Formats: sequence, C-alpha cells, structure tokens
Amino acid sequence: MSECPECNGGQVECDCTGGLGRRGANEDCPACGGDGVHTCPACNGSGRS
Repeated sequence: MSECPECNGGQVECDCTGGLGRRGANEDCPACGGDGVHTCPACNGSGRS
C-alpha cells in the first residue's frame, strides 16, 4: 500500500468551502457538518491506497 494520491492523511476539503478552507465551510453542510473536511472517498479515511 502507498500514500493515497487523493488526500492528506485520510481527509479531503469539503466542496462547501469554495476553496477557502475550513473558515469558508457552510455550517449547514450535510457532508462535513461545518468542519470543512470529510473522509476521503478514495481511501475511506485510511490515507493509503
């Protein structure tokens, strides 16, 4: 197994941030709950592929 090319440590920035990072996250977002990040769908949060 190698490092996942899609994420950094098993998490990816949520689309609701609009590229602004966590400070731009939508508090009502169902995907991240306002955290601005969610589990990487490519590796299921393991950080490895």
